[in-house]
Amino acid sequence: MKEYVSYELMEQIGIETPAHSFMKVMINGEYYGLMLGVEAINETFVAQNYKTTEGYLYKPDGTGSDLIYISDSLDDYEGIEVKMNENSTEKSNLISMIKAINDGEGYEEYLNTDEMIRYFAMNTALVSLDSYQGQMKHNYYLYEDENGVFSILPWDYNMAFGGFGIGMGGGSLAPMSPNADTSDVSVNDKDATQDSAQTAENPQINEGKKQDNSQFLEREKVPMPQGGDRQNGGMMDSGELLSDDAINFSIYEPVSGTTLTDRPLLNVLLSDETILSQYEKYLEQISTEILTEENVTSITMKLGDLLTPYIEEDPSKFYTTEEFLGGVSGENSLSEFAKQRSESILAQLSGELVVESDQTSSMMPPMGGESDEEDANGEPFQNGNVPQMNEEMQGGFDILSMTDEEFEQFLERIQSNNSPIALPFNFDSMTLEEKKAYLTKQMDNLQMPGGAGDRPMMNNEANGKEESTGEFTKEDIYTNLIYLAVLLIVIFAFRRIGK
Repeated sequence: MKEYVSYELMEQIGIETPAHSFMKVMINGEYYGLMLGVEAINETFVAQNYKTTEGYLYKPDGTGSDLIYISDSLDDYEGIEVKMNENSTEKSNLISMIKAINDGEGYEEYLNTDEMIRYFAMNTALVSLDSYQGQMKHNYYLYEDENGVFSILPWDYNMAFGGFGIGMGGGSLAPMSPNADTSDVSVNDKDATQDSAQTAENPQINEGKKQDNSQFLEREKVPMPQGGDRQNGGMMDSGELLSDDAINFSIYEPVSGTTLTDRPLLNVLLSDETILSQYEKYLEQISTEILTEENVTSITMKLGDLLTPYIEEDPSKFYTTEEFLGGVSGENSLSEFAKQRSESILAQLSGELVVESDQTSSMMPPMGGESDEEDANGEPFQNGNVPQMNEEMQGGFDILSMTDEEFEQFLERIQSNNSPIALPFNFDSMTLEEKKAYLTKQMDNLQMPGGAGDRPMMNNEANGKEESTGEFTKEDIYTNLIYLAVLLIVIFAFRRIGK
């Protein structure tokens, strides 16, 4: 439901949005389940919405998707996939646009600033952080029109409404939608839709893939809120949907797990006073006209009326009809989130509420010694107490770039009894990407005892009261000599063992 409602609200603010509807999926004549179908963003989408097939379509996800300048070669931006007219990218303005937003000059020539600031205003209001604004820097498209001007397109909102980063173990809300397609879907239907997991641009459902699809949906579907007492309640549990972190997410530093500096597209827009003023106007419009309790309730109530019969019959559901209806309206519903979030946005706009935002915090539970036996939600860690981090585990490697085999080996060490990183109770239910993002964050958060990493501290560095002179004191020299002596002893010992 989060994804459907998010797309509906994006449409209301005037963003070109993929078509979306729920479908009763049948496989070999049997009811497989209710799934969300989302239109593929491709050349057909561009033709329908922009009345042309000129220009370029990009899907950023990986190296370069933060739009930080790397070089003048598109090949170096491996994470920016060309989805349309890929044989003529030498004519594209992508590199010029990236350089402009990083330099902070001339970007107006390349950006549809009004469209982009509407997108970011709505994305911020929805607290959708599995996006460019979050640590993963993905789930968006860039369309460059025939004039070389870029627009941003929305994608994948199953973790909107503050669902991403809060415990890092969310899934999507139970799939439901107003205007859902209640007709049977052919097993070989090839229209441009996706299921709620969005694993392919033009999926085909057939008997041979039934097991794989079932496993994927099992990971994505989670129960609706019912008092918040479920251990695996996912994103919609009370205490998460309406958490202070989500409701009062900053509108002026709207990033999580990163910094504005590392998101140059958003940074350059919010650094422009004229564009910032327009951003504030759109946030006010969103809070008073779009993300309102009344508007969201009108959407979710239609969902309840339309989809309840299909929810009751859904053989793959992981929630009851009562739980479904509990998410449609009530004290832990999306409409209640809309009410409280809009109140917070208006308070931030007026200056009544000032959010002290730590841009590098990803709304995840505090780790690294702040709790002895429980995480921030009061849940026990898998590995018990939070231990200190050692030098080996803090060594310089990139978890996000690990192969699946390398990550599994790393994970085995993490899950050992002597692990320096504690895992939350719902770690096993996370996707591979979520696990990597979670562990990357914890590796960044955990520090060596003394906080100086793998080297002796220089004079004045420990107390933080004075700037370091950049020179070593006698004490520093003695410390280095001790380190060297220990190192020589260890080397000598290993050589004796080798003999």
